[in-house]
Amino acid sequence: MLHWLWDNLGTLVLSLVLAVSVWVAAVNADDPTEVRPLSTPVPIEYVHLPQGMMLVGEAPAEGSVVVRAPRSVWDQLTPEDIHLSVDLAGLSGGPHQLVVVPFIDVQPAQVASFEPTSVRVMLEQSLTREVPISIDVVGEPALGFRAASPSVTPVAASVSGPASIVDTVAELRARADITGLRETLDNELSLIPVTADGQRVTGVTVQPEHAMVQVRITQRGGFREVAVRVVVEGLVEAGYYLTNVTVSPPIVTVFSSDPSTVESLPGFVETVSLQLAGAEQDIERRLALNLPAGVSLVGDQDVLVQVSIAAIQESRTITLEVETQGLGPSLFAEPSPDTIGVIVTGPLTTLETLGPDTLRAILDLLDLDPGTHQVAPQVVGLPGDVTVQTILPSTIEVVISTTPIPTPSLTPASPPGT
Repeated sequence: MLHWLWDNLGTLVLSLVLAVSVWVAAVNADDPTEVRPLSTPVPIEYVHLPQGMMLVGEAPAEGSVVVRAPRSVWDQLTPEDIHLSVDLAGLSGGPHQLVVVPFIDVQPAQVASFEPTSVRVMLEQSLTREVPISIDVVGEPALGFRAASPSVTPVAASVSGPASIVDTVAELRARADITGLRETLDNELSLIPVTADGQRVTGVTVQPEHAMVQVRITQRGGFREVAVRVVVEGLVEAGYYLTNVTVSPPIVTVFSSDPSTVESLPGFVETVSLQLAGAEQDIERRLALNLPAGVSLVGDQDVLVQVSIAAIQESRTITLEVETQGLGPSLFAEPSPDTIGVIVTGPLTTLETLGPDTLRAILDLLDLDPGTHQVAPQVVGLPGDVTVQTILPSTIEVVISTTPIPTPSLTPASPPGT
């Protein structure tokens, strides 16, 4: 038996190889292996970073991978199954050229190729330290107000990052803008790391990122803010009415060397009188203020007053006889009814000028054939500030014929007893 196996060993090996080849060919025919690149980049993972060290600069963040896998496996692959890893274990500070190691979670998929195969990284000692917070107050409060020195909570914050960068941070600066303020500023403001010469520092982390900043705003002695009340006299033209009166600024600051004088003011000051008699359109005037003796106005010495005037809006019904136009040759038309009522709205002074002699009601019969039609009347001659609200009726029956339409006549009643 052993002799027979030895004599036929070559044949048996050949048969085995042929069987395996047939099996592989069959498998490949049913589930062929495909080699293709991933459609999305793969993140590069930097692992085992030594304690107290950190990556600085711009280390590559992504790579590209070509995968070899059976078609059935391709259907299961996700970007999360494929990894590119760089091992940082045991490295000291400075530059390093490191290999990139690929691996795939799903078998029997394999990485056919990938880029980059190596990366250059820079490691540096990390540092965290406390840095004082300073407040940069910008602008001035409103006239007659003053700002106290700012306060901040907390007074310092931690700055973390590469030691070479953290060491350049001299302070954390918050910008408090008090321009035109009349009340105390009490806000949470962002902290910006800066160098000793005020240049912004990037590449570090600030914790906390914000601080509570307060700048107290108080009114100076002898100053007071009061409202402005506009004084108007006279009546606008008949048919018009006053729609609005505005003043700018609505609040002014007054001053007196005697603080008790401004404190005794009623909370407002009045303008000189603005005359409205006979006005038909908007008015815009700069007016002075009537101030008590010893009181002066801070800033501009007058205010801008704007008065809006509009015509009184009313509605009116006007009866118009309908007219036809566009009727074809040798055709006759009979509208029913032959008058309409038009309800219009607009300024009273304009409505008083409207009537049958200024407005027309038109029925457009262009391209209409003989028969009975419903036609919507059109009102022409309306001024631009007048609007048609309703037309009664909204459509007119029009009978079009090729012969004149007889006009109905009344038959006299027979005398009694005849």
